[in-house]
Amino acid sequence: MSSHSNLKSWQHFALLASLFALLTNNFNAFAEDHKPVHKDNASEIKTESPIKHVIVLIGENRTFDHVFATYAPKRGETISNLLSKGIINADGTPGPNFSLAQQFEATKPFQTDYFVSLAADQKKPYKILPEPTLNFALLTPHLPPGTPTSILAG
Repeated sequence: MSSHSNLKSWQHFALLASLFALLTNNFNAFAEDHKPVHKDNASEIKTESPIKHVIVLIGENRTFDHVFATYAPKRGETISNLLSKGIINADGTPGPNFSLAQQFEATKPFQTDYFVSLAADQKKPYKILPEPTLNFALLTPHLPPGTPTSILAG
């Protein structure tokens, strides 16, 4: 079995385990004897499985923006996201600071040494953004390979 197959199997397992944990935990919220969970007694709550908490780790800023771009925190809480920075409006349309999201491409001659950022004269704004990729994310099983990624975003 190749390392790609092992990675794919592990990703499938992690996804299914996460979904199972989320679903079993959420079904308990509808039980008749459900009591509000408080920080001091969360370990005392009886669940159908031994899982008491599910922690979802979101890596890489683009994924965070996809999930929490328009999240509006509760009163007294803050978040740094596309909505709070004014890059987009709550409905997803461009906000007053939309230009902060401008994407750039490198210009010739290309950097050949290690670099963290390009100087202003080494990049230019995209006229049209390139087609997005899935960056090794799993395709939805019922969609055939080659399905446009715009369908998946929708």
